[in-house]
Amino acid sequence: MSNKDNPYTAVIPILYKCWVNGDSMRKASRKTLIPFYSVRVIFNEWEREKNVID
Repeated sequence: MSNKDNPYTAVIPILYKCWVNGDSMRKASRKTLIPFYSVRVIFNEWEREKNVID
């Protein structure tokens, strides 16, 4: 699947900004229209890995 076919590609920067700013998972879910469970999985992965993207 190419990046153009992946619906999450466009919202990853928005989710990352929410995570960095400390926004709640529910708020991020509403902003991106991604299900809460998916947002939780992504946020938990970033928290576990302590990913920092510049």
